[in-house]
Amino acid sequence: MTKYLVFVQELLSHFSSVHIEHVPRSQNVEADALSRIALASFPTNSKQILIESLPQRSIDEAVEHLCLDLEPSWLDPFISYLKEGKLPDNDVEAREVKRRAQKFVLINEEMYKRSFTQPLLKCVRPREADYILREIHEGICGSHIGARTLYQKALRQGYYWPTMVSDAEQLVKKCEKCQRVSNLIHVPSALLTHLIQPCPFAQWGIDILGPFPPATGQVKYLIAVIDYFTKWIEVEPLASITTRKVKQFLWKNVVC
Repeated sequence: MTKYLVFVQELLSHFSSVHIEHVPRSQNVEADALSRIALASFPTNSKQILIESLPQRSIDEAVEHLCLDLEPSWLDPFISYLKEGKLPDNDVEAREVKRRAQKFVLINEEMYKRSFTQPLLKCVRPREADYILREIHEGICGSHIGARTLYQKALRQGYYWPTMVSDAEQLVKKCEKCQRVSNLIHVPSALLTHLIQPCPFAQWGIDILGPFPPATGQVKYLIAVIDYFTKWIEVEPLASITTRKVKQFLWKNVVC
């Protein structure tokens, strides 16, 4: 493709000006009709296949292969150690690589992660990992699944990289469709109502809890009060809730 690009640029240099315009399909009826003439000129039930053979390509020169250097990633120190026995200069990093390298194996220049209960998992670089997550999450068969299901599905497909969980969480958080239609709370946040108390024991809150399974003395209720200022709590178990017992509790534990 590089050779074709150079050839086109060379042709464009012979013109004083060049204008490229995209014609929509709806405005290209004449050319569309001409392209169908060849199909209409043959009977539909014919089994004959016409093949046009080109003796040579449009550009005679051989097209060179473009070699792109792979981006640096977490794979590089492990591949260097498994392939050539090289370790990082830093002693701490060297010990870490040597310890973790036991979990990986190199097969045909590709690194795989060993597992006790799963087959070999292919180790991928960050760019490949991003493509895998996006294809599973929002690809042709994507269902915009959650982060936990997303990285587990990538793991079941036979891929591995160290930041699978965090990458899946970040992708789901940044997905516009997930944020719009997912089962999230979209109610606008409101300010909390603060209770301002001037001094301790100025205002109390009271509540009755129960019934619970009966305990010693057949008590199965709890009556509790809390001071809003100091958060001091007074609790007493009761067998039954009556007006007299509530008054006695308040007089004994609050007033006195």
